[in-house]
Amino acid sequence: MIFKNFYLFLRGSFFFTFIFGLYYKTKYDFLEIDITYKCNLKCVDCNRSCGNAPSEESMSVEQIRKFVKESIEKGKIWKGIRLLGGEPTMHDDLFDIIDLILKYKAFYPEVSLRFTTNGLSEKTKEVINRIPKDFVIENTDKGNKKNSFVCFNNAPIDSSLYQVMDFSNACYITQVCGLGLTKYGYYHCAIAGSIDRVFGFNLGRKEIPAIGDEMIKEKRILCKYCGHFRELFEGEKSRKVGIISRSWVKAYEEYRSSRKNDFDCY
Repeated sequence: MIFKNFYLFLRGSFFFTFIFGLYYKTKYDFLEIDITYKCNLKCVDCNRSCGNAPSEESMSVEQIRKFVKESIEKGKIWKGIRLLGGEPTMHDDLFDIIDLILKYKAFYPEVSLRFTTNGLSEKTKEVINRIPKDFVIENTDKGNKKNSFVCFNNAPIDSSLYQVMDFSNACYITQVCGLGLTKYGYYHCAIAGSIDRVFGFNLGRKEIPAIGDEMIKEKRILCKYCGHFRELFEGEKSRKVGIISRSWVKAYEEYRSSRKNDFDCY
């Protein structure tokens, strides 16, 4: 494991990335849609910052309609679409959103649809029971589990060890989970969208990124704040609970003082 971590560290440096190219590449036929940042839990190290930067922000039905329309018009074949949040059952217009996603599935029946929920409250359970069978329900059951999050708010850029890293390599999440879509646009992963929400860089793409567009600029800006990047090299050490490094301390303070951002919606 130590050898593997050391290899990945070298491979992710500017020097070896320049020679060999990106280690992780984005999966362009899978999409995670954060339909809301509302949540009935405040998990420590939540990678959507639902506890440290609580918000009532949600995607609108019109934004989902725009996504479906663009996907159909461009002949975009998604192999998988996952709805999540936040806690997606808390979206006021959830079933309008589900109807629109099913409209896309009518054009491309092979798409796999998933719905990720914490399954916590009675209301949540009631909503889950109404979700069409076209969706696979992924119940994380966080209310009954020990915290198993990576220490999300421990930014690698805040450690001198990571100054040699090329953050355009991102991590396994973009390669496994695919693109992310939030109220503010498309990102190389949904977690990157949640980072942008707090830091306010306004990096969300307003159209579906083309296959092969590795979103280098976005990765280099956003991944340097993500604790999942550290997980690649630190393993279990990255699971220390509740660390908030200085970049995140500042970002959360600014977020709480403004309670809003002023960049463009998708």
